[in-house]
Amino acid sequence: MIYDAVIETLVSRKVVADEVKAGVSITSPVIRSAVIQNGNFQVDSQGNLNIGGLFSVTSQGQLTIRYSNQNVGLVIRNDKIEVYDQNGRLAVRIGRLS
Repeated sequence: MIYDAVIETLVSRKVVADEVKAGVSITSPVIRSAVIQNGNFQVDSQGNLNIGGLFSVTSQGQLTIRYSNQNVGLVIRNDKIEVYDQNGRLAVRIGRLS
């Protein structure tokens, strides 16, 4: 077993590790992962995208754009569009009204 090494070029069909660090970039035609997370950017295993809690897209197609972490901003669903004012109250609903 190798515990510590410096390798300039590694050609391998499979690498199994708890952690792999790249100094500049990792290039691959396919990266399979349960979760992609980079700071405030996250995509979970279901395909839900969340950026800083202010912008999200669910795997069902719901788009949410918030002004802040409060209930202020725009929510677009498959059947309606809702806009919430600065107090978090529903100001506009277009489409399905229930």
